[in-house]
This record gives sequence, C-alpha cells and structure tokens, in this order.
Amino acid sequence: MEFDTVFDVLRDAPPIWPPSQAAILNALAGPACIIAVFVVLTIIRPRLRKALLVWVPLVLVAAAGPVTLAVAGHAKQRSEAHAALRTGAYIEVEGVVEGLVPMPYEGHAEERFTVGGVTFAYSPFHPNGGFDHTVSHGGPIREGQHVKIAHRDGVILRVQIARPGAIPMK
Repeated sequence: MEFDTVFDVLRDAPPIWPPSQAAILNALAGPACIIAVFVVLTIIRPRLRKALLVWVPLVLVAAAGPVTLAVAGHAKQRSEAHAALRTGAYIEVEGVVEGLVPMPYEGHAEERFTVGGVTFAYSPFHPNGGFDHTVSHGGPIREGQHVKIAHRDGVILRVQIARPGAIPMK
C-alpha cells in the first residue's frame, strides 16, 4: 500500500526552547514587570509603591518556577520523541483505525483509538511530545482508515494514512 505521511515529529513538532532559555526568559521578564509597575506607580500612586515592591517580586517568583518546570518537562518529552524517531527506537503498527472516540472540542478528555490491538490516547491539553491533533480540531484520524503509526511508550511519532484506492504492494 502507498501511504501519505500526515504527521512526523521531526517535521511537524519542532523542538521547543530548552529549559535554560525558558529560565532566562523568566529571569528577564520578572525584572521588566517590576520596573514597569514601579514606573507606573511612581507617576500614578506613590503610596502603593512599597507594598508592590514586596508583593510583585514574590508573585513573579512563585509563577516563574512552575512555568519553567512545565517548559522543561515538555522539552524533555519532545527531545525524547525526536531521538526515538531519528534512531529507529520505535515500534510501527499498521491496520485499521477502530474504536475512535474523538475528544470534545472543549477538551476535558483524551481522544482514543486502536490500531492492530494497540490503543492510543492523546490531547493537545496534555502534551506528550508527539502527535496530538484531535478530530475535533481538524485532525486526520478517522474511523475505518488504514494507517501506519510509529510510536514509543504510547507517544505517536509518525502517522501515515493509506492513499484512497491504494492497493497492497507485492
């Protein structure tokens, strides 16, 4: 059969910023926000300046930590997905899409389907470093399609869909 590649993690999911760059961005954004607040309060309300000089840095530091951890976690997942596809450290399954349960447009659930006895689940609201393009948001997976899926540890690295009218190759 002939297949069209509709998702390839190396092509369609570029690496995101490494954790060190996210930390630098947080380190620069915090002081910039503090300076902006200070300037506005110096002009508008000088009496609130002392309170904000204490609370704004605390809030920024409290928010920067989880943001950096989230970016670092996603960067690690994406890096592992790229490495798996590049080095051939994946499993490929081929067959018909069965039991497709689309994610609702609003989210709050994962999209699920099975190919060749292997069940896949994903959502753009829970990034895993691989394919997450759901049917409700225009994704390519359809019930009854003949597909080839490259995956590792449940993360979809490549999706190939059989061309309409394709015949098995000898």
